[in-house]
Amino acid sequence: MKNLFLIILLFPLFFSCNFSTKGNTSRLLPEPDILERLTYQKAEIDTLTSRNKTKIINYIQLSESDLPFQIDSIFEDDYYSEFVLYKDSLGKIISISEIPYSRSGDWFLVLTHYFDKEGKTFAFTKQFNTFLCLNGIGYETTTEFYNSDFQIIAKKYELIDKDNNPISENDCFDYNFEYTIFQNIDKYLKNKKIKNE
Repeated sequence: MKNLFLIILLFPLFFSCNFSTKGNTSRLLPEPDILERLTYQKAEIDTLTSRNKTKIINYIQLSESDLPFQIDSIFEDDYYSEFVLYKDSLGKIISISEIPYSRSGDWFLVLTHYFDKEGKTFAFTKQFNTFLCLNGIGYETTTEFYNSDFQIIAKKYELIDKDNNPISENDCFDYNFEYTIFQNIDKYLKNKKIKNE
């Protein structure tokens, strides 16, 4: 009887300790995976830009040595490169796409930097489409993710045809457009000589 009384007395105490331990374990869990967070952050920016929920500012650079200038409508003449700045509702740049001009029309290239709230580059994509593949058009996408120290933490590569089937790099014309990935907005704008107004 004495043992039964002791068990009844200690039973609630056991559960209260157990629950308090379970409550504390949530504080010990690691923060969410950084790659998962950055992937979500990039997807969020892509959604905003695709749904026209951003302010878009376009610049044209006529030649490699010319300064880019802002345009308000479609530019009809030949040029060297176009820059598209996407700003959020607070006026902060969230991404910049550089789109070199293809005189031949055989290829299309978009180089996009993604920036966090501090203006640091957290992701970069290179989208290259070419008509010069053995089976028609090739769609190449390279995506890189960076931590806050601008160290690459993940890289994804895909080359597919118009039916989303994987194709070999050897089956497409190799076009090497030189580009630099910048670690923050300030370095990007300074290097490209873009005046952010």
